[in-house]
Amino acid sequence: MNKVKTIFKDWYLMDAEEQEVFRQGLLENYLDDNEFEDIENYDEDAFEEYCIDTNSIYFEDDFGEHGNVSYSPLANQEVVVIGNLGLWNGNHKIIPHKYKNVNLAIRSCLQDENHIYEDRYGNLHIEAHHHDGTNHFIIKKLVNGKMRCLHFMKEVFGC
Repeated sequence: MNKVKTIFKDWYLMDAEEQEVFRQGLLENYLDDNEFEDIENYDEDAFEEYCIDTNSIYFEDDFGEHGNVSYSPLANQEVVVIGNLGLWNGNHKIIPHKYKNVNLAIRSCLQDENHIYEDRYGNLHIEAHHHDGTNHFIIKKLVNGKMRCLHFMKEVFGC
């Protein structure tokens, strides 16, 4: 079993159960912010738009130019990105590329819809979905010129 810890997943990549958990977490704040007297009077379409917008805000808070990852212990850790591009004409491996920090590496991998997660070994993965297919990336830190597991959750979020 390959257990993963999701760090971020775009709304449209979530399955129905994940969306429901996310929705339930936001529902009380939404109702409070919009001053509904009871749960029966809120607009479901407006609430879904609120969920999508909030998901995007969470993403920017963590991975945007000035997000939490920019100020993490990994902010000055050199990393390497290895991966596979899913394009209209098939899959293509990319030459490993070095970045001066994890935030730049993550941002370079992103596409239209993204799933960022850590596998049970501490490897950071990005599945970046776009109109041609899906790119798959793994980001590893470089220690004395050797690739090592990043342990992103532990080093950035303390989990």
